[in-house]
Amino acid sequence: MTHQRSLATLLLALLLAPPLPAADEAAGAEDAARSPGDMTVEERGEMMRQANAYNTCVYEQAMAQVDADPDIRRVADLAMGACEAQLDTLGSTIIGWGMPDYFAQGFTRTVRDRAVRKLVPELAIRKSR
Repeated sequence: MTHQRSLATLLLALLLAPPLPAADEAAGAEDAARSPGDMTVEERGEMMRQANAYNTCVYEQAMAQVDADPDIRRVADLAMGACEAQLDTLGSTIIGWGMPDYFAQGFTRTVRDRAVRKLVPELAIRKSR
């Protein structure tokens, strides 16, 4: 049973992992991209402003719909879908600064995941009242 669970976990990780670019494509893209360590204070500040705006959007959308559906997971999904354009803008902003795609994707994924981890418990509390 443990072996099957380990295999299932490995397969899930492989399915969810982003595709790897071809070796020559990756080398060329990495040479042209800036390092995240080269970001200016202003760029970092803008990233955080956009991330906070996304968090606010998700929270406000979810609170507006909390009574519309008994399943808090659907409420969270709807809220995240309503705010997805802001997350896309954040990723585009980061790429526009010359940062690597993997950095933009990773950062936006972290912002999204953090938002939902904060939102679901809040929705559960609201539903229990």
